[in-house]
Amino acid sequence: MSKVKSSLETSDHESLESLTVMNEKSVAVLLDMLKDVIGSFKVPGGKFNASQICSRIQYLHQRTIEENIELLRIENSRLNEVVNLQKELERIKSQKNGQICVPAPQQASYAQALKGPETFSVILEPVSAGKRNRMNFDEAMQVTESIIRVVKGENSDFSVKKVVPAKEGRVILELGSKRELEAAMSVLTEKVSDTKYKPKEVKKHFPRMLVNGAPSPQVKDESEKYLLQCNPEIQRMANEGESFRIITILENASKRKVVVEVSPKIRQFILSQRGLRIGFILASCDDYVHLIRCNKCCLYGHRKTDCRADEVCSWCMGPHTYENCDKSFSSRPNYRACEKNKLKSDGHAAYELSKCPVAKKLTARLKNNIQFN
Repeated sequence: MSKVKSSLETSDHESLESLTVMNEKSVAVLLDMLKDVIGSFKVPGGKFNASQICSRIQYLHQRTIEENIELLRIENSRLNEVVNLQKELERIKSQKNGQICVPAPQQASYAQALKGPETFSVILEPVSAGKRNRMNFDEAMQVTESIIRVVKGENSDFSVKKVVPAKEGRVILELGSKRELEAAMSVLTEKVSDTKYKPKEVKKHFPRMLVNGAPSPQVKDESEKYLLQCNPEIQRMANEGESFRIITILENASKRKVVVEVSPKIRQFILSQRGLRIGFILASCDDYVHLIRCNKCCLYGHRKTDCRADEVCSWCMGPHTYENCDKSFSSRPNYRACEKNKLKSDGHAAYELSKCPVAKKLTARLKNNIQFN
C-alpha cells in the first residue's frame, strides 16, 4: 500500500487536487466509488494502477456534479412555484381580512415611458372606387368640414381634436375619449350615408415584443411551436384564445432576434417573469415599436425603395451620400424632418432617433394605436 501512496503523491498529485467534495453525501458517494474502482483495477500481486484509478474517480465525480446541477434546476423551478403560491395565499388572506393589497411599483417599460395620452379615432373611408388617391391636407379639411356641417345640426357630444389625411383617400378624425368615439360613430353612421364616405372605428392592434435570443429552427412555425413548448403557461393561455404569434425573425452576423405579437394578457405575463424561456435560458423581452425611416431622403413614413426624392447625407443633410461625407464640422444643420415639422432641435444625425423630437412624436403616436391593457 505504501507503493500506491507514493505513486499517488508524485505522478497523480495534481489530479487528486482537482477532486472537490461538496457535502457529506458526496463524501459517501465518493468512498463507495473508490472501493469499486480499487476492486476493479487491482491486479495480481497486490499492485494498483494509480493513473487509471484517478481518471476513473474524476469521471464519476464529474458525472455526479452534472446530475446534482440538473437536480438543482428542478428544485429551483419547484421553489419558484411555491413562492408564487405563497404570494397568492397572502393576497387571498389579506382580501378576507379587508386589507387592500398594494403591489410594489414596477419600473416603466419602454412603451409606457414614451407613450402619449390615449386617443380614440374614427376613419372615414371613400365608398367609390375612383376616390383612391392620397389627399393633401386641404382636401382632407374640406371633406371634414363638409361632414361636420352635416352633423352640426345634431346635438352631438363630440368634437374633432385632429384631422390626419391617410392613404387611399381616407381621413382620420382623432377624438378625446371613448364616450366621444361612441357618440361620433352613432351620429356619423346616420348622417353621412348620403356622402361618399363611411365611418369606421380605428381598431388598436396587439403589442409586439422583441425577444433577444432566438430558437434554433429557422422556420417561423417551428420557432413558434418551440417557444410555446418552453413556456407552458403561455401555451395554456394561447389554447384559451390569447394571441401569440411570430411576426418576423431578425438575423445578422452576431445574433438572432424574434419579433412576436402577443395579446395584452400574455405581454403582462412576459413582463412579470422578465422574459421568455428558451431552453434553460431566460431571454429578455422589450416592447417593439418600429418607426420607418427612409435611408435616401432621411424622412419618416416610407422606405428607400418607395422614395422619389434626391439622396441626402444622413450626417450633414448635404447633397451627397454618407460615405462621401468628410464629417469634419461639429455644428450640423437642423435635421430635415425637424425643419419640415417646424420643430427646433440640436444638430443631430438622421439615425440619432433618441435626439429627434419628430421621432419621439411619431413613436408616441404609434404607441397610442397599441392595445397595451
